[in-house]
Amino acid sequence: MVQEVIITTAAVILGISTLYYLLLRLAQNAWVGDIPPGPTSYPGIGCLLLYLKIPELVHQIEKYFIVYGNIFTMKCGRQKVVFTLGNESLMKATKEKQIENTTIRDFSKVFSAVNTTLKSQEVVYLQNIWDASFLEMLKVREDDAALMRLIADKICQEDEKIALENGLLTASPSSKDLLKSKNDANIILEDGLEPEVLENLSDILKQRPLHWRGLFFKYFGGWRQNKLARVEIQEKIEEIQEYLNTSSQTLNIQTEKRFLLILYLLVKLSKLQHFSAQKSDLQLGPDVCGWRTFTCQEYADIQKYKVPKYTLIVAKI
Repeated sequence: MVQEVIITTAAVILGISTLYYLLLRLAQNAWVGDIPPGPTSYPGIGCLLLYLKIPELVHQIEKYFIVYGNIFTMKCGRQKVVFTLGNESLMKATKEKQIENTTIRDFSKVFSAVNTTLKSQEVVYLQNIWDASFLEMLKVREDDAALMRLIADKICQEDEKIALENGLLTASPSSKDLLKSKNDANIILEDGLEPEVLENLSDILKQRPLHWRGLFFKYFGGWRQNKLARVEIQEKIEEIQEYLNTSSQTLNIQTEKRFLLILYLLVKLSKLQHFSAQKSDLQLGPDVCGWRTFTCQEYADIQKYKVPKYTLIVAKI
């Protein structure tokens, strides 16, 4: 009898605790005040049916910017998604650390097709390199040999910085490898990457700026179109990876291949220009084909709206 009472009491306490946790979680993710306009959202599924019907998501998003203005919402299931246009609307939320740029983390999901995955600390590592050096890398974007040498140099510098912070005073292996590459600075790449490869990859990514985020949007916006897009992306990345591997051997550059591949593509696919980049571009972080992704860390002040925690923000430059 006593045992049954104890089990019943424990079950009730567990149920109440679980309900309390879920209510708190939902409260953190609830809108406060006005909600940005957007297409019709249905209870439980949001705009899921619309995502499934849209053949080319980016074209529909651009139409919605014309209809609803520089900010609109398009919920998908329970996931809140807000689309914004331009940099200014996100500056306050970025400065106050209400939102976090997740472009590199989300874009890295694309590379799982070629067995390239990133841990959270590696995402931070690449973010640090971008923040410190993106203008330098953009300046040499059209010269692949110079760009690869520069990326290897920046990887080396970040390795040495981490080594110093951890009390390791000896030079990292990548630093020694880089010294070798500098002695061959006059080597020129005769066979460059065909421009169509990057153009085609850019076109596919621009069509669906959400599907490279990961599993959640993997099947949205048209399952068949996304499946075909992922196959095409894999083919293009494998071709680019092979080109970088061959070029690295020619240039005598020995560095982390995953980081070289991702940073190379971030530079090549960015819509930023070194001569017109603003301070806001440094604060807002990298883009892919003119799009950035963010996640709300708390309620974020964006224009006149309080955007809830955990909301995905997809921003067009």
